[in-house]
Amino acid sequence: MCTLTLEIDENAIKAARPDLDSREAIRQWAQDVLDAHVKELAEADDTMDVEEFRKMLHSTITNEYARV
Repeated sequence: MCTLTLEIDENAIKAARPDLDSREAIRQWAQDVLDAHVKELAEADDTMDVEEFRKMLHSTITNEYARV
């Protein structure tokens, strides 16, 4: 396991997702998003480089913000 530090605009995410009303809720949401992508990577038949994974993660976050 490793520990990562993320910078997330709390006001922006709370505006897009009112259910994420605390730092713990935001932390858990970010963890869930990352876990889902890691699982997807593990199940994939091909490999993905770090840059491709970063783009996919950012795309997912953007899509999550769009769910208002």
